[in-house]
Amino acid sequence: MEPTSAATRCVRGWVHDALLAEAGSYVGADADARGPGEVAPADLLGAVVRQRVVELLHAQAGALDLPDRLAAALGEVQAAGRTLVPLQLLELARLRDLLESAGVRYLVFKGPALSRQTTGELGARGFGDLDVLVDPRSVEAVTADLLAHGWTTADPLPQPGSWAWRRIVHAAHELSFVGASCSVDLHWRLDPTLDALPEFAELWARREELDLGGGAAPVLGRGDALSHACLNAAKDEYRWLRNLVDVHRLARLDGVWAAFVPGRLQLQALAVTQAQVGLPPTTPADVLDRVAGLRPRTLGRLVDAAVAAQEHPVRTLHEAPGTATAQFLRYQLAASASPRDVRRALGTLVLPGRSVSRVDATSPWVGVPLGLGHRFGGLARRSFGRRAS
Repeated sequence: MEPTSAATRCVRGWVHDALLAEAGSYVGADADARGPGEVAPADLLGAVVRQRVVELLHAQAGALDLPDRLAAALGEVQAAGRTLVPLQLLELARLRDLLESAGVRYLVFKGPALSRQTTGELGARGFGDLDVLVDPRSVEAVTADLLAHGWTTADPLPQPGSWAWRRIVHAAHELSFVGASCSVDLHWRLDPTLDALPEFAELWARREELDLGGGAAPVLGRGDALSHACLNAAKDEYRWLRNLVDVHRLARLDGVWAAFVPGRLQLQALAVTQAQVGLPPTTPADVLDRVAGLRPRTLGRLVDAAVAAQEHPVRTLHEAPGTATAQFLRYQLAASASPRDVRRALGTLVLPGRSVSRVDATSPWVGVPLGLGHRFGGLARRSFGRRAS
């Protein structure tokens, strides 16, 4: 059962207060404003899990005076998740050994890297995928190494060097691999766009080193991590409060603003974060002025859309075909920072990278028709399947 709107509103208030408590500045809140009222504990737990903020709220359960039954349930969920974090770190150690032995430069981001960077702990964001960024020129070699050492992919990949392979590298920005302990997302760009975020060489020059278990590993610099977190929240349409927690935590780090150059979507993400969970008091005045400079109508629309996304049921396979594609296209066009970004967004709408993953073609004259056949054949099958269901 999906959490109710009342449960989600309550959790949103708790997240706001928990971030203050985490920073040592929480002085209590009006019980009527933050309390669960008549909301059932099971509904509240569902909302906390849905918003991916179990670890944050469990850590601050005492300060927030959460209901005992809810605090106990959060403890059980967190304990189960923490047993998986060491497995994630083992997978990271395997991946790190593979990349470093091959002399490949890489950057770890999100997941345990972001958790350590913002809280000092490795499990403060919970368990999930591993995300690693490499130079686009290394993708082919790294993919071959991963497959040779036991990682697998859900879909077969085209022959390296073929037209279909080049199409995937151009149209997509990541490949997912299944490892022994968790999945690994191999990225060659931080964002689906080409120019919204810096290229690998610039990111590498601003990297930081963090102990992610078993030794130091290179991670995104904090300013770049904040830029990415803002765009990641916008790409997900602010449907998970954890994304806004990431933005808030990064925004309070020392030196984070030195390399942060906010674009339109980054400013919007900061505005939504400020409206829903707050921004830290150390946010520079000029950044706050730019956030305040957003049109009230625009800000109201963004916040209303964020609330609707957070309270909307999780997407299912029964949604109309093209729903996710439309959302992804909206994001790409909004984030586009150059004319080539717009051209690429429209091109990937027609022929995304996944449509050619099974295409064995050496030239576009063969590959494009085959890819389009896969693309529109899949849409037709999903449409008929939805109608039948």
